[in-house]
Amino acid sequence: MSVRWATQAATKAGGSEMGSRSRTGRTRSARRGAFTSLFCLLLLFSVAFGQAGLTAWAGGLSLSMGQSKAGSGSVAKGSTSGSTAPAPTIAAAGSLNVNLDQFANKPGQGWQNGDLNGNNSSYGEGDVVPFRLAIEGLAAGTHTIHLNYDFLTGGSEAYDFLATWNVTENPNKCADPNSGGASSQCPNSLGAADVHAFPGDPFTPAVSPGLSVNGAIAFAGVSRNLTMYGGTVDGITVPAHASGKGDMVVTFTTTSDWAFFLWGAHIAQSAYWNESNGGAANGAATISGAPWHMRTQQLDGSANKNQDRSIQPSAIAVVQPNISVTKTADQGTINAGDTAAFTIVVTNNGPGTANNVTLNDPLPAGVAWSIDPAVTGCSISSGTLTCTFATLDEGTSKTIHVSGVTDAQDCGTLSNTATVAADNEGSDQTDNSDTATITVNCATISITKTADQGTVSAGDPIGFLITVTNSGAGSASGVTVSDTLPTDAGLNWTIDAAGSDSGCSLTAGVLTCNFGTLASGASKHVHLTSPTTAATCGAVDNTASVTTSNDGSDSDSASVTVDCPNVTVLKTADQGTIDAGDTAAFTILVTNEGPGTAKDVTLTDTLPTGIVWSEDSADCSIAAGVLTCAFGDLADGATRTVHVTGATDATDCGTLSNTAVVAASNESVANVGDNLSTATITVNCPAIAITKTPDQGTVTAGDSIGFTIEVTNNGDGTAHGVTVTDTLPTNGGLDWSVDAANSDAGCSITSGVLTCDFGDLGSGLSKAAHITSPTTVGSCGDVNNTASVTTSNDGTDSDSATITVNCPDVSVTKTADAAVVEGGDAVGFLITVGNDGPGTANGVTLTDTLPTNGGLEWTIDLIDGLAPGAQPPCSIDAGVLTCDFGSLAEGASHTVHVTSPTDATTCGAVNNTATVDALNEPNTAQFTANDQASASLTVICPAISIVKTVSPRSGNPGDTVTYTYLVTNTGDTTLFNVSVDDDVIGHIGDIAKLEPGQSVTLTKDFVLPAGNPIVTNVGTATGTDVLGTQVSDNDDAFVTIVLAKNPPPSPPPTAFTGSDAARLGLIAGVLLALGLLGIVLGRKRREA
Repeated sequence: MSVRWATQAATKAGGSEMGSRSRTGRTRSARRGAFTSLFCLLLLFSVAFGQAGLTAWAGGLSLSMGQSKAGSGSVAKGSTSGSTAPAPTIAAAGSLNVNLDQFANKPGQGWQNGDLNGNNSSYGEGDVVPFRLAIEGLAAGTHTIHLNYDFLTGGSEAYDFLATWNVTENPNKCADPNSGGASSQCPNSLGAADVHAFPGDPFTPAVSPGLSVNGAIAFAGVSRNLTMYGGTVDGITVPAHASGKGDMVVTFTTTSDWAFFLWGAHIAQSAYWNESNGGAANGAATISGAPWHMRTQQLDGSANKNQDRSIQPSAIAVVQPNISVTKTADQGTINAGDTAAFTIVVTNNGPGTANNVTLNDPLPAGVAWSIDPAVTGCSISSGTLTCTFATLDEGTSKTIHVSGVTDAQDCGTLSNTATVAADNEGSDQTDNSDTATITVNCATISITKTADQGTVSAGDPIGFLITVTNSGAGSASGVTVSDTLPTDAGLNWTIDAAGSDSGCSLTAGVLTCNFGTLASGASKHVHLTSPTTAATCGAVDNTASVTTSNDGSDSDSASVTVDCPNVTVLKTADQGTIDAGDTAAFTILVTNEGPGTAKDVTLTDTLPTGIVWSEDSADCSIAAGVLTCAFGDLADGATRTVHVTGATDATDCGTLSNTAVVAASNESVANVGDNLSTATITVNCPAIAITKTPDQGTVTAGDSIGFTIEVTNNGDGTAHGVTVTDTLPTNGGLDWSVDAANSDAGCSITSGVLTCDFGDLGSGLSKAAHITSPTTVGSCGDVNNTASVTTSNDGTDSDSATITVNCPDVSVTKTADAAVVEGGDAVGFLITVGNDGPGTANGVTLTDTLPTNGGLEWTIDLIDGLAPGAQPPCSIDAGVLTCDFGSLAEGASHTVHVTSPTDATTCGAVNNTATVDALNEPNTAQFTANDQASASLTVICPAISIVKTVSPRSGNPGDTVTYTYLVTNTGDTTLFNVSVDDDVIGHIGDIAKLEPGQSVTLTKDFVLPAGNPIVTNVGTATGTDVLGTQVSDNDDAFVTIVLAKNPPPSPPPTAFTGSDAARLGLIAGVLLALGLLGIVLGRKRREA
């Protein structure tokens, strides 16, 4: 029976017990019946909720049959319980299976459950032997096992450390299941591998002083991991060493009843053990006789499943290295003077280390041989190279490079053989010697020197071609050409790079060419050139030489002759006298008198200033007033003619004199006396002037303006190409034209520019032009203008004039006749139009859209400022006042007065604006700021109202009633000194100020008199506006006086308002009713 069932039974029992109590209660008195019923309801309510809570509480402790709340006694992994789970133990020995295999690497062998020997294995030092361990029948949990291996056997290193299982061999880990070491889970159920690194090992064995296992690990450089399937490796201890063994403890956790491990054992290397320290080999290959072992021990502290596998010394191959030598010539063929060199490489092809390696090589005679770079253990003595190397590791080499400089005595072949040997070398010695040969060739050198031309003219370049040739069978080395070049005046030697081989330079007048090596039959060239001058005239002689570092020397000479010419110049004027504006001209003749060709013939002539000169020769140009001609070469007896011309002007008046100079780059100083020639021209000139005059100095905008321009020649000669230009003013409103009737022919206006082409103007003559333009308001201000005249032979002149265009400024003012008027009074505005100048205002108009308030009707009643008998210029049409005053002189004015009646509909502001305009007033802010004027007046309509009431409306004689007077300003203006009066009571009160729309209430008490049944009286309110006009209003009210003397009836019953005492009485009545109801119900239940 569960706890849940017990709780439910208890609940049912409780319900039965409550029913019993209810039945017993029926025998109680009727008075307690109601309270008993209420108590029972409350009890049932409590029990019902109590049962639900109890059931929920019991459900929290509900347990199935046979369960225990305390748990099973096991603690989950990672629990924080204070108790520690005991270490699991392996199953009984009868159910546990442990197997260790090692891998035999000879063909067809594989995993072995026994020993490794020479029949099934062939390992070498440095190899890693694979191991696998399968354990079946374990309890899932944490375990330990020892990996124990022979570190020393017979005083030699055996397995020096553990490594990854497949470093050397990579067998199928699940192969050969019959060996006993394969896991029963192979291959598909192994799952993921857990890889754990082996720790380092600082152990230093006494048999190998100074060497440690960690050093052997670094030397081998192999992977070192333990691989596990079926669980995880939790830790591996650092190997302990005792009695020549290595022992490490592996802690692991299995997830089932099996585990599978893979690792390898590294075969100790003699190359590290002692040999790396300069001692005797002490690796595994030195072990003889007894085997060495790998063991698994103390699985979970028990020795009943230990495993042991051994490897015989015969499984380790005997090491006999193969030593070889190769000898090669750096170059098979060289030239005398080159360096002969051989490279000798001694190699240990393995297996194992070669001991006491020697090299012997008798080198060719006649050459001073050296080792480059030096090699420890090697030397050359009496022409023989010998080397001794104590050991040479497998796969390593020694390289020896020997070299020596040859000369012409070594021509032919250099042949020799190198031989190598080692104490422990194997039987294969076919590659213990090698021969190499170098052929040395010799050269024959020669040099030739040839002039480019035997004779030249001064100024021509000269040159020599130097050729060096090797006609020998071998290359010439260190070929060097030297040539101390001629130093005649005017020479400047350079190397013609395009016609020369590289390697040549000039320093301090000496040519040096370092051609280096010149192959058999090859040649090198250098071409030298230099300009010549007149100072070079005569013979230019030269000798070049060649030397080599391996064949001797040679030399050759050549000569060039330089000739020099003489050039002359003659200059003449075409006309000796001309007028300004005429063309001045000179003729220049250049001649080469010889002998020989004149080189770089030039002509220069600084021409007279102020004239634009031109020339007619393709060889000449003029820049900055200087004639320059480059005629190039001029043969003996040849000539060149140049004609220069230029138009003169007034600035050239007087004489034009200048000198021409000729030169040639190869003319000697002795011949320059005829290289200059001078000529002169006389020039006569006129004089020109211009004046400009305005028609009027000042006008009014709208008037026409004009200028007269006159040109006069005051000089002695005729002025040519007389031209007048005038960029006309562009003030607004101007439109210029030529007054043909008052102007000489030849003038026109284009794009606002006046141009007059008057042609020639004789001495003392004049030409004139008259121009005019209308003006507008846009023309106001100064109209400035400058006219200029130019000539083709006398320069220019200019003159300026100014006309002032005045623009009037019209203005308007407007004022109201009165600022405030009463509705019904007349209103009026006075408008004044004036011209503030300067100048007359034309087309003056006034417009005024008059106010349209109700009751207004405008008329004109005054226009002054008119001439006697003039037609009135003003009218009102459709409510708009319009005046056309025509012209208005500066300072003049006109006045207009308009009026209108008003009525009650006019009340409020009456606003009005008048605008004036003139045709010649500028439309700018400066002028239009006073073109409008506004005025305003206010028409006021005062009104007042009074409302009179009384409270109460009836009473007995002697009772007091109150009269209320509500006074309101119903007008649009403030009322002052408002007085409220009553025809019965008298003066009620005063209101000092009553704003439009404002109301004020006054009250007055009154004692009802006896006698009259009704009392009627009238209240009156009177006020005065700002202009003194008085307004008033009145209202009446009556009171009924009751004359009966009966007492007043009692007041009707008052409704209940909810006081606290009444509320308590109500509650008491309700409670009493409920009590009676309970008694009745009790009796009925008892009767039932």
